[in-house]
Amino acid sequence: MDKTVDIFVCGYLCVDLTPAFKTEVTFQPGTLTELNGMTFSLGGAVGNTGLVLHRFGKKVLLNGLIGDDHLGRYISDCLDEYGVANSIQKTTHAGTAFGIVLAPPAIDRLFLEYPGSSRFFDLARVDIENVKSSKLLHFGYLPLLQHFFHAKGEQLVELFQQAKRSGTVTSMDLSLPDPTGETQEIDWHEILTRVLPYTDILLPSIEEILYMTMPDVYRELCEKHGEAQVLDRVSPETIQSVGRMLLRYGVKIVLIKMAHRGAYLFTGNLTDEKNGLLELDTEQWSNLTLYCPAYAADRQRITNASGAGDTAVAAFLAALLEGVTPQMAVKLSTAAGRESLYCNDLYTELPDWEDIYHLAITN
Repeated sequence: MDKTVDIFVCGYLCVDLTPAFKTEVTFQPGTLTELNGMTFSLGGAVGNTGLVLHRFGKKVLLNGLIGDDHLGRYISDCLDEYGVANSIQKTTHAGTAFGIVLAPPAIDRLFLEYPGSSRFFDLARVDIENVKSSKLLHFGYLPLLQHFFHAKGEQLVELFQQAKRSGTVTSMDLSLPDPTGETQEIDWHEILTRVLPYTDILLPSIEEILYMTMPDVYRELCEKHGEAQVLDRVSPETIQSVGRMLLRYGVKIVLIKMAHRGAYLFTGNLTDEKNGLLELDTEQWSNLTLYCPAYAADRQRITNASGAGDTAVAAFLAALLEGVTPQMAVKLSTAAGRESLYCNDLYTELPDWEDIYHLAITN
């Protein structure tokens, strides 16, 4: 089958509502905090990663589920305005998913998430024929899509198997599960061991992948240092152990996102891949462990960090489609992640691909 689409992005789709705080705040009952406005933007793997890939000049098709409500109409209007091809579907079973992002100055972000309509997104709603006609399938976020993690990830495995049989490269991003919600009893490690043999590219944050594959290590770090300090306290040795373990499970390329600590790239042997992997030099990309420090951010310019990980993912996938070196791919990813911090609206404010590329090669 001819591959007429660069990337098919499916899974979690929501609207992010981000209050703009004037100054540093302390959340206390009974107090009033005056805001400087509210930003509405598309979110989730579909809304963030998909739109950034479109901005970077890739032919993208978006697939998700919205409700029959105001936020659903907002998503449809945005996609029409941006001219993004999509097969977004609608349900009356729940309202459109949304997230409230609380990110006052000098305070780590807090997320209030309503999965809404995205909870009903399942394999039957995935446009399989368009998956087969795409060079790459990107899926996210598993912990917010109950039909794909129930039954030990049966629908997720089936989706990735179908994609692989058609010659489509598979990619997956994760999110941090709610430890007090319905997912607390899910064996994420078991699900990953089932799906990673059919996964070419995995792009988790270090917190997400530790929680899912090394829960005891994650729990110990939380108990010793607090959940917010896991990123800063996890050792390079632990990171490398996670990367090597994921490769043993079958994934070919792993990019572990670490925010201000940069990113780690791990790759397995790609030379046996039929017809190569996208446009990559498989010998050049095989059997690597690379670390790329983060680009320093100007704290005075930071306006919204909620889409940084998705932007880094989009840049990395765009880089793979361009066939660049592994070193350049990780630099492009971290550079784009940094630039996203300065944007309230990723699609209209993020620098274009040429500017991101220039930034990466000159720093």
